[in-house]
Amino acid sequence: RIHGCDACQEACPRNQKILAANASRPHDALLDLLSHELTLEQLLHMPEGYNERCVRPVMYNYIRDTRFFQRNAAVAIGNTHDLRYLPHLAEELDNPDATVRAHVVWALGELAGVQETVDSQKTSQAAEAQQTEVAGQATQTAEANQITEIRTLLKQREAIEEDGEVKEELRLVLDSLV
Repeated sequence: RIHGCDACQEACPRNQKILAANASRPHDALLDLLSHELTLEQLLHMPEGYNERCVRPVMYNYIRDTRFFQRNAAVAIGNTHDLRYLPHLAEELDNPDATVRAHVVWALGELAGVQETVDSQKTSQAAEAQQTEVAGQATQTAEANQITEIRTLLKQREAIEEDGEVKEELRLVLDSLV
């Protein structure tokens, strides 16, 4: 989740009238339109004008500082364990905000750490079965290259990072990937 909690929103007495009224409403055209634009990648990068155009109309100004959406998007991306987000996280390692950078580092660690576990399980299973498929090898090689890329990115960032909290997160993640 990027913002709020459905359970809390549903339990909040202030929301009961709105929720009851919304239950009988037809689809909201604005929400339908924005649902295609509200992506983890866009929230992570928060391009110029994106907050005003896509986020504020549906987030009701609960969070005015966009870096918190960026941080939450990094966490959500890390929780997906999906390596296709690697380029987006890599780009945000240079984010000017230390909080965002620290969470991007954590997310990269999640992508690499989970993938290493999956890879070692695949290797064990392949050894036991003594079967190897060319497609499976290619996928494992690509994933191993991405993990190597993550380590390289994190080490490069560690060499230039000045913020203490981000440095600590970098150390934790790099140590866990050894």
